[in-house]
This record gives sequence, C-alpha cells and structure tokens, in this order.
Amino acid sequence: MRSRLAPTLLLALALLAACQPSTPAGSAPRASGSAPAGAATAAPAAATNPTAGTAAQASAPAATDDFPRTTVRVGTVGSFTDAGFAIGIGQGYFARQNLDIETQRLDTAAKMIPFVSTNQLEVAGGGPGAGLFQAFSRGVDLKIVADKGTAGDTQSYFCYLVRKDLIDSGRVKTEADLRGLTFANSAPGISVDLPTARMLQKGGLTEQDLTVTYMSYPDMVSALGTQRVDVAATLEPACAQAVSEGIAVRWRTTSDYVPRQTVAMVMYSSQFAQNREAAVRFMVGYLQGVRDYRKAYLEKDAALRQKLDPILAEWTGIDARVYDQMVLPELHADGSLNVESIEALQDYELESGQVQERVDLSKYIDSSFREEAVRRLASR
Repeated sequence: MRSRLAPTLLLALALLAACQPSTPAGSAPRASGSAPAGAATAAPAAATNPTAGTAAQASAPAATDDFPRTTVRVGTVGSFTDAGFAIGIGQGYFARQNLDIETQRLDTAAKMIPFVSTNQLEVAGGGPGAGLFQAFSRGVDLKIVADKGTAGDTQSYFCYLVRKDLIDSGRVKTEADLRGLTFANSAPGISVDLPTARMLQKGGLTEQDLTVTYMSYPDMVSALGTQRVDVAATLEPACAQAVSEGIAVRWRTTSDYVPRQTVAMVMYSSQFAQNREAAVRFMVGYLQGVRDYRKAYLEKDAALRQKLDPILAEWTGIDARVYDQMVLPELHADGSLNVESIEALQDYELESGQVQERVDLSKYIDSSFREEAVRRLASR
C-alpha cells in the first residue's frame, strides 16, 4: 500500500530541513542487496513513501497468546548494524511475537527522523548527531530505546584510513602529521565528529589544519586509490576493502579516542512507544536477533554463523567471505546504550556550533522497553 505524506509529515520535513546538517548527495552508504527471506522489500528510492512495498513475513510459528497481529514499519540503511532487524526477521523472531515487519530502505539515517517522528515509521535505526539534537530542540518527538551499533574497547567498525604510501614513507606517524592533508568525511554533524575532534586535539590540530571534503563511504576507497584524499573517516566494509586492495592502512579507529561509543541507536515513534505491548514485543524479537549475531560472529559459533551468513549477505549486499576481514560492530545483548558518549557528542556539537541549544536527553531516552524485553527473555 502506498501512503500519502500527511500534513504533519510535511511540517516535520520542513522543520528538519532547517536543523539538519547539510549532507552532500550520496554521503552515506547506499543500501545494497535486499532484505532476507521474509522481509518486506520496499523500493529504496521511495524516501517519501516509507510503507511502499509489502512482502510475506518469514515463515515461523505465531505467538500462542491472543495478542493481535500487528504490522511494524522499520526504517533501515542496510548496514551490518541492522543485524538485529535482519536476523530477527530471517529467523522468525518477530513473527513469533505476532509482528509483521515491513522494512523501508533510506540512504541515510537522518532521512528517517521525519518519518519516525510522525509515526510514518514505527521504528528506525540511526545515529546521534547534530541533526537529531536540533530536531529535539524544535519539538520533534521520538524515543531512543536501544543500542544498534557500538564501538568496542580497543577496536571499532568505524576506522581512519591513511594512504599506504604515506605510511610507508613515514610521512604519517602521529596525529600531528595529519596537518595539511586532505581528509574525507561523510557529512558534518555526525557521531564520528567527537572522536575526530579528539584525534586532532591529540596532535595539536584543529579541523582548519586539514582540507576537509565530503563524500560517500564507498567513494572514499577510490579517492584514496587515486590520491584525491589522504585520510578517510569511514566504516566497514570500506575499511577492509581498502586494506585488502593495498590502498590504505587501518591507521586508527574511533575506539582509540572514544571507546564504547554508541554510534547507532534504535528509535521508536512516540505513538508506537505508547502501544506498550507491541513495542516490548518488537524489542524481544530484536534482542533475539542481536543475541544470535553475538553468538555467531563475536563468540564464533560456526554452525550458527553458517545459518546467518546468507541472511546478512542478502541484507547488506556484502559477501560473507569478507566478514573475517572486517571489524564487526559491537551489539549489546541487553540493548544498553552508552548514554555518556551521546551526551559527550552533544557537548562537542554545542561547542563547535553545530547545535545552538542543549537538550535534556533523558526526556528522549527510554530504557524500559529493552529492560522488559530482557526480563521476558530471561524467564523463558
């Protein structure tokens, strides 16, 4: 079913346009591949139609209670941090909660905010940043409910690539050596701003000591290869690709500067959050998917990984043979967020002028859904 943009959505789009950081076309990775068997596959270009496209839910036993069958529309970017969504669908965990999942691919998480804030999407996955903080300050209403991608203690799936020839020649050894180089980023006002600022500070530098250019993550690899850029702040699988092709070195990661940073989050529309039972059930299915991901990829369960590889390969468009070369995102089994890292990012964006007003994030972060889901999973 195709839906029209409601007047409230048009207002929200106009509102968000005033507070979004400018993002060049194609500045985020384009979702490639399709959702796994059982997922609804919507036309990726339908950014103004989040419910476009419907397909059958994964075949799985339905819940045995009388909770009504409920459709949940989920905005995704098709990345590896969507593992809880992808596996939850592919393994039938949402279906067992009497939930039918319709997914809508949007090429940036920022584009989801107007849809989830007006209940055109019930759920979205996105990262903290200037656009979200400014949206909150202008009255956009949504709930941050769980982790969807976290840097580790010592490694992160978000890396800083440096051209291999600059490393081999000794031109770049420390953070101070970045002075005067061309630095590629995907957009201003995003979660990587904080570790980048700390990286530069360690070298006694500011952003003005670099030539900053914005481009999509996939384009960064080719730009490094043709020496159009010297350094790139990018994520997997671009990190693994550049290293395997001998183009660049994985020089640092965001964990070197902000360990355990929450890079992506699950967000609920305010109306979906009020549908308490459906919202908790969604979190149960999501955390089951996350736990399978952890068991297969972080705890190295080979049998389960063999089952999940096709699901994630179809979802992300990334060949499963590449996974062992990647630093995979941390996903917390209980869905917990590093709220301190989100607060620290807001502090930086305020200090740097990306946002003009501090918001009380406690009004927008609601841990009760994941806490109840953890209790239900523990009682099984």
